[in-house]
Amino acid sequence: MGVPIFDQYGALHQVVVSSRPILTLQALQEDFGKFLQEANALNKSKENVRILENATTPDFKSNKLVGSSYSLQKVWNTIKMAAPTDATVLITGESGVGKEVVADEIYRLSARSHKTFIKVNCASIPANLLESELFGYERGAFSGANTSGKQGLFEMADGGTLLLDEIGDMSMDLQVKLLRAIQTKEITRVGGTKPIHLDIRFIAATNSDLKKKIADGTFRQDLYYRLNVIPICIPPLRERLNDLDELCAHFVDEYTKKHNRDFVLTQDQLAIMKQYTWPGNIRELENVIEYLTICASGTKEVADEMLKGLLDISQGDEGAVASGTLSQSLENYEKALIESVLRDSTSLRDAGAKLGVNASTISRKIKQYGIDYPAAVK
Repeated sequence: MGVPIFDQYGALHQVVVSSRPILTLQALQEDFGKFLQEANALNKSKENVRILENATTPDFKSNKLVGSSYSLQKVWNTIKMAAPTDATVLITGESGVGKEVVADEIYRLSARSHKTFIKVNCASIPANLLESELFGYERGAFSGANTSGKQGLFEMADGGTLLLDEIGDMSMDLQVKLLRAIQTKEITRVGGTKPIHLDIRFIAATNSDLKKKIADGTFRQDLYYRLNVIPICIPPLRERLNDLDELCAHFVDEYTKKHNRDFVLTQDQLAIMKQYTWPGNIRELENVIEYLTICASGTKEVADEMLKGLLDISQGDEGAVASGTLSQSLENYEKALIESVLRDSTSLRDAGAKLGVNASTISRKIKQYGIDYPAAVK
């Protein structure tokens, strides 16, 4: 391979020739391609890591727990008891119930609220990069690594709090290292040998059934018990519909101010919303209220038909949702809802965004309900 070098007048000055075996060039090309893939994945992973300096920073927006139902009060009481301690907390619940809100409240009320709070979405960072992101690496640890090494998120959270969201999607190999980090309060960088002592308050969150994953052999039982020191299970919205009025009032107030619109929900519309199963939970409710607020421009109200259309329910559907056992009805409705959204979506990520869940959740539900995607929904 020759590279021409020209002088300042544009004339050929010399040619640098490099001679390598063809297999070596192919290997270099493959390494470079792999490096570009990892670099692109790393840039995307940064979107799934949030670093907050303290609870008073403008970036920290803690949405208060809204509602006065008995089940929510139990959650709130556990938060108030656990927050001042350094005990590890495991937050469980369906997608959209407010697991991050609970984590925020624990941090805000803790003795570490003036220290760093790092949030990591374990499901959104490629498994081969998550280890180096969490533990950091020494120079030369792998192809494309920073020549001076890199501090990991564990080290950045030293003295503060670390939220590991979607912990159920973490690989088994990484689970072993996380268990050791919690047990010994030490980590070792990728490619390193020197242990680094840390002082971290761990909070984990997941929408997975970890006990089922343990039975399936995809989650370590010893790690589960290390994480499950203070368990907080957040009930889905359908199980605390008594909070719906307060939640609606909260979101209407928020989005009328944000969009400078006048909007009110009628009593009939609140009744319709209480008949709905809310598979997307609080996140779905928030999106619905924002949409209705924007659509109510100049009228203060929207038609009941708009709300029913947004929730994809009709008179016939309302009767169908109520038939059979609660579990069967919820499953039937959830399957129909996912199929409907998939038909109008360009990808699993797009469908997940519309439903307020991760693409991995949509993929899991497709397998659970035997949806023939994409054939059956096109």
